[in-house]
Amino acid sequence: MTKQFAASPESRQTKPGFVDMTANASVGIFIRSRWQIIVALGLSLISCQLHGQRILQISEGTSRDTQTASALASLPKTTEEIDGAIVRAEILLSDVRLKITAPKTTETAALSALAATSDELSEREQLLQQWEIALSRYAGHLHRLKEIRRLNQERAAEQESWRGFVQQPTVLMAEQLTDEVSARRLELRTAQMLLSILESEISRYAARLSESYKQLRLAKDQAEQGGVQDSRRQWLNQLAKLRKEADEASVETVEIGRLVT
Repeated sequence: MTKQFAASPESRQTKPGFVDMTANASVGIFIRSRWQIIVALGLSLISCQLHGQRILQISEGTSRDTQTASALASLPKTTEEIDGAIVRAEILLSDVRLKITAPKTTETAALSALAATSDELSEREQLLQQWEIALSRYAGHLHRLKEIRRLNQERAAEQESWRGFVQQPTVLMAEQLTDEVSARRLELRTAQMLLSILESEISRYAARLSESYKQLRLAKDQAEQGGVQDSRRQWLNQLAKLRKEADEASVETVEIGRLVT
């Protein structure tokens, strides 16, 4: 007996246009799905702030390691202030380099006239080098801050004027946006690692600076007492002052680097 629900030859034939309609519906769903992905990635990419700005907000909300660091360093508010700070740093850097390259006869005179030991002269040289490195890094951080702010302004204007994608969504566009977002996330993780290193440096240099303040006060008290060892006391006072200045520059530089990162 033939089954009642057996398909007739006519029913097995595809109705005109049925396959085309199904295919078109599938393509439409695929395109809408890809479009949603592209839009999501695009918005994520555009809303993601430029390197240095997001971390800066996190850094400003983080408690300072010491009050000394926060008192010594703060970010310039305008481009003019940045340029002025760079000029001052470069002038001071030139003075420090001049002291480093001073003739050896100057050190010999200091050794005899100011009763400095060879170890103290070596420490003086190391402190000058520390100061030089700090000033050089400080100027570099300010140049970087200036560039970050310029790029952030461009990104803000781009975000404000964005009205959607002008091209039809494609798989290639989605892949490119995915790669870009991944690169930004990697950049963010790298900055967070650098931030952790800088905060560790702040702790180390702040502790040294605190000790330098104590040594400078002691050296000033001894120099004011006078006596037969006036030259020796004056030399120790100069060395303590240099130690304080080098440590201050290091703390300020690391703090500026932390704020810029």
